[in-house]
Amino acid sequence: MKRLLSGLLLVLMLWQMTGCSQLRTKEPVKREIFSMDTRITITCYGKEAEAAVDAAAVEIERLNKLWSIGVDTSEVSQINQSGKGALSEETEE
Repeated sequence: MKRLLSGLLLVLMLWQMTGCSQLRTKEPVKREIFSMDTRITITCYGKEAEAAVDAAAVEIERLNKLWSIGVDTSEVSQINQSGKGALSEETEE
């Protein structure tokens, strides 16, 4: 029992020292976007949450432009229209 309490105390101390406890007290940063023909909610927590949400939204939109059948210039649309074409390594994977 003593070991369990000591371990729990150590975890709580580390949690406080690393700032993990602040993640729970801060409000999440949320953004809804429409991409890939669906509504997407991005939620991030912590000090860099705003930057993380921005980066995620940019990446989702980049992939949408690459793969979406609703974007005429996307690789997937080009292949669907012509029946042939070359894929980037990323799309191929």
